[in-house]
Amino acid sequence: KLMHELRSSGIRADMDLDIKSLKSQMKQADKAGAAHVLIIGEQELEEHKAILRDMATKEQQRVAMDAAVIGKAVERESRSMA
Repeated sequence: KLMHELRSSGIRADMDLDIKSLKSQMKQADKAGAAHVLIIGEQELEEHKAILRDMATKEQQRVAMDAAVIGKAVERESRSMA
């Protein structure tokens, strides 16, 4: 559902369900040119939060699992990088 909401909001989104290490998935996202990565693990699912990681600065912030909130956080980070 979140993936659909992100895409509907104009945010390019992809999901990797393969069982790979987080480090491997970060390398794959970096190779694909992702500016941001949304990390959702078991703890995040329980808390209904996600970790938004800026791939350039490596900074991370916890955000609500809501497409509008995530979109605003990405937009804010993108503006601060400009």
